[in-house]
Amino acid sequence: MALWAAFVWGLGGDRMALEPTSRFLGPLINWLLPDLTWYERHQVLYSIRKSAHVVEYAILALLTLRAMWLSWRQSLVLASVFSVGVVAAMAVADEMRQGRSSVRTGSGWDVLLDISGGLAAIAGFLLFQRFRRSAASRRGDAETAP
Repeated sequence: MALWAAFVWGLGGDRMALEPTSRFLGPLINWLLPDLTWYERHQVLYSIRKSAHVVEYAILALLTLRAMWLSWRQSLVLASVFSVGVVAAMAVADEMRQGRSSVRTGSGWDVLLDISGGLAAIAGFLLFQRFRRSAASRRGDAETAP
């Protein structure tokens, strides 16, 4: 979890700003989708960059949830709440840092995007756990039936 958090923090740095990432994503987009207009290419690049927020913070949330759940041996709900707190704190800190950068801009919308990625991942995990327990319960009932 700590390694992923460090990776996410690195992605929020100046080296991963729009211009440096456009140097390798731009040609890739041009190669994959050569018929796009400049505006369409820009929209694809924008979508990739915003999708990265959701994915990286979803992974952070799941890794934090797993670490807390296995370490504390407490309620899955408590570990989930703590994980969302870690995601929110990291998102706010990262955007504040970007707000002080000369090549990046901090955005409250990005914080919401980061938190929504974490919430979606945790909600998905909780639903999966509930489904798994329900299926196990049904199997247990079926095994004990005459």
